Amino acid sequence: MIKLIKLVNGEELVGDVSCSDTSSILVKNVYTVMYRFHPYSTNPTVKLVPYMMFGVNEFHQFKFEDIVNTTDARKAFSDYYEVVVEMNKEKNQSQLIDNELNIAVSLIKNNSKEEIYNSILENFEKPDNIN
Repeated sequence: MIKLIKLVNGEELVGDVSCSDTSSILVKNVYTVMYRFHPYSTNPTVKLVPYMMFGVNEFHQFKFEDIVNTTDARKAFSDYYEVVVEMNKEKNQSQLIDNELNIAVSLIKNNSKEEIYNSILENFEKPDNIN
């Protein structure tokens, strides 16, 4: 069941609650809910970011003492969450992160600032007004 989880530190998570016992819950495919507010809008935009994206586990256990509240997600939000989870699996998000980290480590070991800068610049689009 897709649940929203509010932690005592204020962080809001969403995930598929697999099971619970008397002291904790086990959640699969956990994402952090990120809100972005625009000064001219009353509604925020929402982005889901993988929780602990550098970890190997797709399950995370949360103690009830660290949770303020849990609630079922609305149908539309559950649908959005499931699309994001599927999209990240299709893009093999974990492999993309690993590749990027391996490139960073290689560049740091080679200590080539120019290569690092060029690698960073390759990720940006070139503006039309620059030759």
